[in-house]
Amino acid sequence: AVPGINNVWQTTIKDTALVSVVGLQELMRISFIGANSTRHPFIFYLIAALVYLAITLVSQAGFDGIERLLRLRTRKAV
Repeated sequence: AVPGINNVWQTTIKDTALVSVVGLQELMRISFIGANSTRHPFIFYLIAALVYLAITLVSQAGFDGIERLLRLRTRKAV
């Protein structure tokens, strides 16, 4: 059940800003504005990609920890 929830969570992070402080659409909009005002788009889009990667890696690590904890508890119960 945890891998299914993890997939839904990652999709939700991509689709909405309700789950996180910084949503993907807001992040890309800010990058677009910054790139157009400075004429250095690569820097802004690279930073946006790194921020988004950090958000997804942290949430993935959290779900991995939950899954590991549940697996350990299941082994002890059997």
